[in-house]
Amino acid sequence: MNLLGGAAMVLVMWAAGASPQGSEEKPVKFRVLPWTCAEVARPSAKTITSDVEWKKFLGEIVAEPGGAPRVDFRRQTVAVIHAGERPTGGYSVRVEKVASGPRAGQARVWRRVLEPGPDAMVTQALTYPCAVLVLEGKFTAVEISSPSTPLRRSSSTSRAAP
Repeated sequence: MNLLGGAAMVLVMWAAGASPQGSEEKPVKFRVLPWTCAEVARPSAKTITSDVEWKKFLGEIVAEPGGAPRVDFRRQTVAVIHAGERPTGGYSVRVEKVASGPRAGQARVWRRVLEPGPDAMVTQALTYPCAVLVLEGKFTAVEISSPSTPLRRSSSTSRAAP
């Protein structure tokens, strides 16, 4: 390809909204913290990018024993994924994968909300399932991608065969 052809291809990609560097999503390493979050009634995502925001968030949640992990905000980002209010216990958020988004500074989180099985014994109280993630990389925004159908857990009670 000659110089003129290469320049024409970059121009076409730019006009179509694609990045000449390649805008495909790349996997992002992450870990899930085993925490319970504050009451957030609607599904949402929050990005935490500084020690100040992290300390404020920690004051709003109920952390599991062991304390808060250190986060190096020079190279990591915290993402909080809320599933919204649920009528009973037994719900949880399962993160399937995280990738860098199509726009610079964006992470996309694929998650599913797991529902209790039809025969599951659950608490009769409003719950607010969430997932708190530490992402490897600097991100300024998080987008939630989820399948249209939630997963239902299998029943926790086993039945004897006839």
